[in-house]
Amino acid sequence: MLRHQIPNTWRATTLELHAEVRTGIAKGKKGLTNPVSLPYLRVANVQDGHLNLSQIKTIDVEERDAVRYRLEEGDVLLTEGGDFDKLGRGAVWRGEIPYCLHQNHVFSVRPNRRELLSEFLAYQAGSAYGKQYFQSCSKQSTNLASINSTQLRQFPLLLPTIAEQRAIVAILSVWDEAIDGLDALIAAKKRYIRGMLASCVSDARNIAANDAWNKTTIGDVTTLVQQRVTWDEDATYRLITVRRGCGGLAFRGDRKGREILTKEMYTVRSGDFLISKRQVVHGAWAMVPSDFDGSHVSKEYACLRAKPDKLWMPYFDWLSRTERLQHEAFICSYGVDIEKMVLNIDWLLQTPLLLPRSIDTQKRMATGLDCLHHEIQLLKQQLEAIQKQKRGLMQKLLTGEWRVPVRDGNVDAMAARVAAEAAQ
Repeated sequence: MLRHQIPNTWRATTLELHAEVRTGIAKGKKGLTNPVSLPYLRVANVQDGHLNLSQIKTIDVEERDAVRYRLEEGDVLLTEGGDFDKLGRGAVWRGEIPYCLHQNHVFSVRPNRRELLSEFLAYQAGSAYGKQYFQSCSKQSTNLASINSTQLRQFPLLLPTIAEQRAIVAILSVWDEAIDGLDALIAAKKRYIRGMLASCVSDARNIAANDAWNKTTIGDVTTLVQQRVTWDEDATYRLITVRRGCGGLAFRGDRKGREILTKEMYTVRSGDFLISKRQVVHGAWAMVPSDFDGSHVSKEYACLRAKPDKLWMPYFDWLSRTERLQHEAFICSYGVDIEKMVLNIDWLLQTPLLLPRSIDTQKRMATGLDCLHHEIQLLKQQLEAIQKQKRGLMQKLLTGEWRVPVRDGNVDAMAARVAAEAAQ
């Protein structure tokens, strides 16, 4: 698994010699005589490097058995598996919830603190080195993988001294702090965008009769266009589609007329708003960007064009991402199954809409939202770069390929210095 020799001061050992691996409680036990209801962690709560405690469920357990499954601060939580990305992922339990248990699909590893730091174990298990081990010994099926407690106990632990473990943890914590900070900033900007959009679709009564706003309908400010192409078996058509989840448009490819089954095709223009009649309930609608100008779609799409004196289409494109307009698209569709629902475009055109009367105001608001979106994309790129740096650093530090100089007792200052040098 390694391409280098581990340092002489490190030990190649197994996890079971330095930690207790504990299995969790199984759901659905019946015939409990003296049950207590306690919170417990599921696989969904244990993410890669952190915990998601936004939704905590409870489970009934015999009072005498509760201690056996109780988590203690410093336990390392590792998942049994599921999807490949869930295999062996984990985080350190900090005692966030009093008397919390864990499900049998989540292992609790309790290290011997004199020999093994919880944080070091969590980092090594979550590194490329750790994931490679779990994948190599896991039971696998289509898109699924799992490990058992025996395989976890046999994890090939690479163990430096406690001092070096502490130094490595301090260095990687610098990256974690940067990642957490960027995550928080991205989340804050997304909340701000949602707040701005929510105010844009508020009921007119909340506008307090402000003359700057106009209560209208989608049909009053747009025109349904069907720019049908003259069919030619030898002509080339540039086909596009709309992604679900307000994911924008995607290029399907250039096709000759003879290669296309649907002969009724329409041309769309930059600035048009394209709607998939059969997928709009999943958020498949978006404005056509300039690089897709002149592209072609089938009759399964509806195309709206803004009336220039009433609507700035990039502003409407932002409104289409709100929960309220997505809900309107849902109730304007019909069918017996969510995957077979079809949009009634006439119903959608009657949907009430609240708009600034001034086109300039619509432009300014859309531009502001575009700028925020661009900032978020740049932050995401920065986040991905830092995460990639951290993954590379983990592989080097946690396997002993790169050594951390442990000279004096000022580990935090040394860690910050090494982290800054590695980031350059």
